[in-house]
Amino acid sequence: MSPKHVPIDDAVSAGARAPAGAALRTRLVDAAAQLLAARQVSAITTREIARTAGLSDGVLYNYFSNKNDLLAEALLRGYGEQVEHFASRIPVAGTRS
Repeated sequence: MSPKHVPIDDAVSAGARAPAGAALRTRLVDAAAQLLAARQVSAITTREIARTAGLSDGVLYNYFSNKNDLLAEALLRGYGEQVEHFASRIPVAGTRS
C-alpha cells in the first residue's frame, strides 16, 4: 500500500512554513554563535553546528550556502547586539549620568 499523495499547499500552508523556517534558521545561528564563543572558526564543522542545533547535517544548507555564511550571520548578529547595548548607554547631551 503506497502513501496517499497530498499536495504541498494542502499539507502545509505557506504561512505555517515560514515561522518554522525562521525558527530553524535562528536555531542554526544560535548554535553557530555558541560554538564561536568556545573556539576558532577553523575548528567548527557544519556537522557540529547542525548537531548543536539539534538538526540533521544537511538542514544547514537549506538556509545557508556554506559554513562561512552561517558563521558570518552569527557574528553580525552578535556585533549588532553589542552596538545596541553600547548605544543604549550613551548619555544624552545635557543630562548627567
